[in-house]
Amino acid sequence: MPSSEKSDKFYLLVGKFVVFIARWLFYIALFYIAFMMGSKQGTLKERARQVEFPRIKIIFPGSSSESSAPPPESSSASTYFVWAGSYDSYSMAEARLAELHSKRINGYINESDGRYHVYVGQFQSERQAQAVLQQVLRQGVAEASIISPSSF
Repeated sequence: MPSSEKSDKFYLLVGKFVVFIARWLFYIALFYIAFMMGSKQGTLKERARQVEFPRIKIIFPGSSSESSAPPPESSSASTYFVWAGSYDSYSMAEARLAELHSKRINGYINESDGRYHVYVGQFQSERQAQAVLQQVLRQGVAEASIISPSSF
């Protein structure tokens, strides 16, 4: 198919536009990294290690028991969890997660057997889990509890 001068100009213009957008996205990413590093303490290498990038949680269908809160599949046998609720619908679990976030508590949702479980964290020791549980209880999440490795 023969190309015309008009189509060549169009493709050149589109290519310049794509390069322009890519360049500015790169600049924005560099600015974000520099901004995040500026809020950290220490040398440049130490600050670079402290930068936390946003995490995206993808929920895949799983399987486990229906009423008790199962541990996420990625957990080890010695991991403790702080459980904040179990719901039939994802929207209810999201509402609980939004409530936790409004109280400055980070959490995540794990789906298993059609139920959505809200967890506040996973810990290697019961002492760490107990400390976080006390914070969650003080914030008004009365049904929060610890799931120990012996319970699953």
